[in-house]
Parts: sequence; structure tokens; C-alpha cells
Amino acid sequence: MSSEELELIYRRYLATLNEHRTHDLSEFVQDRLTYNGQEWSRQEYEGLLTEDVKTFPDLAYPIGLLVVQGPHVACRIDFDCTPVREWLGFQPNGKRISFSEHVFYEFHQGRIQHVWSLLDHQAISRQMTS
Repeated sequence: MSSEELELIYRRYLATLNEHRTHDLSEFVQDRLTYNGQEWSRQEYEGLLTEDVKTFPDLAYPIGLLVVQGPHVACRIDFDCTPVREWLGFQPNGKRISFSEHVFYEFHQGRIQHVWSLLDHQAISRQMTS
């Protein structure tokens, strides 16, 4: 699979997430995957994304930076959203927050097999505690 084809698959995956169709990911995600080194089922991964939408009803996944090389995708997603319930131990304060996620994927046969996700906890903490 070429980098261009993989980029198109990834952009379709994000479009699905932007439509909040978190239970419609079988086209993009293997039945079993690893998330930050832990074994997960696709249903568990979909559940995580569903909870994110419940926490941030205005959630969108805008690409800040995207690199595709071989079977790997690296993306900085620049979030700007409003939490409506507790998240990462912080209570919502009614304000929008902006933060980045740096997420790395490894694809196998055109579907996500490994995910590594890093969130900017300092930016989140600073905004949710003020």
C-alpha cells in the first residue's frame, strides 16, 4: 500500500470520527490492536472514543500535522472543545480547552493494528483548573 493510499484511509478514519460514528470503525481498525502497549479489542477502542464524544459533544479531530511513511501514520491533532463531564480527574469549568494529541499508528492490511497516544496534560491541567 502506498503512502498516498494510507493517508486517504487515515483521513476517512478521521472523517468517521468527526461524524461521531465511533461504533463504525471495523473498516479502519483490526479486531485486536494494541493501545499504548496494551492489548485491546476493537470494541474497547470504540468504547474509548465513544466516551470521548460523551465528554466533549463538540469534539472534532483537526489535523495539525500529518506524516505517513510505510505502514506508519503520525498525526498531531489540535483539539478545541468543551468538556461537559469529568475528564482525566478534572471537573469541567464550562470553558473550551485547546490541547494537542500526538498519536502514532501502525497499519496492517490497511487497518490500524497499533496506536500510541500522547496528550498535552500540562495544557489540559492549566485550562481545566483555572
